[in-house]
Amino acid sequence: MLGRWGSLALVCALLAETGCYDWVAVSPADASKLSGSFAEPVGQGNVVAIRVVDVHRPDGRLVELSGKYDIRVTDKDGQIYDFVHPISVESDGTRLTFSGGNRAPLDLEADDVAKLEVSKLDKGATGAAIAIGSLLAVGLIVGLTFLALPKTPSGTSY
Repeated sequence: MLGRWGSLALVCALLAETGCYDWVAVSPADASKLSGSFAEPVGQGNVVAIRVVDVHRPDGRLVELSGKYDIRVTDKDGQIYDFVHPISVESDGTRLTFSGGNRAPLDLEADDVAKLEVSKLDKGATGAAIAIGSLLAVGLIVGLTFLALPKTPSGTSY
């Protein structure tokens, strides 16, 4: 068994692993750039290769995507399709074919894509969540340690 402290450490580690993600709108014109998201170990050691791609938001601003990400496609009828990595998006100019690790390919006219979004790690929110979670865990450990200390009889000191 892990015990109380091991369980607490495991829960904190799992919460830190999940991270905080935002859905970022991407211009459908840049859809084919979304293919091939990855973050994979290279060789032996702690080296990780991470794919980085710059895509345009619908308002024209650039956004940098890195590592593994998922995509969400909303068609003009309001139907939402979620695709998890690995992502593949193919374009023949007028049609887009989306596929991912969780579903069969989806073929749509480019004009039928009402919204295209990509999950992007929010590093600031993730760091804050880890910091707050760690402080709470330390506070809990200290509090439980004081509760577990033997009580001193009234009037005696050690």
